[in-house]
Amino acid sequence: MSVVAELVNKLAGRKAEHAAAVKRGWREIVTELADGKKVKPDDAEQMLAEAGKTPADLAAAVQIELDRRRWRAQIEPEPALREQLAKLDQLQIANRNRLDEANAAFQLEG
Repeated sequence: MSVVAELVNKLAGRKAEHAAAVKRGWREIVTELADGKKVKPDDAEQMLAEAGKTPADLAAAVQIELDRRRWRAQIEPEPALREQLAKLDQLQIANRNRLDEANAAFQLEG
């Protein structure tokens, strides 16, 4: 492999590593802000510059994270609620059957 090709490969690898680090850092700052934690302005400013983002982009990303959390909280209990509803339906059927049996027994006695 030529020296130039080797250098190009190393630079591409570094660029990919840097991009991944920026993405992790961006996600970290967004998560911290969504958690209500304070972020150092210098850290946020550096991350915005590295990510090529604006403060408005950051605010929008934090709002999206908060919305996702709210939606997840609304959706998570659904399977448990469906299971509970199925049990209530079975209980209702069982109670209706017992009532029908009691009514039939009362009519036989009367």
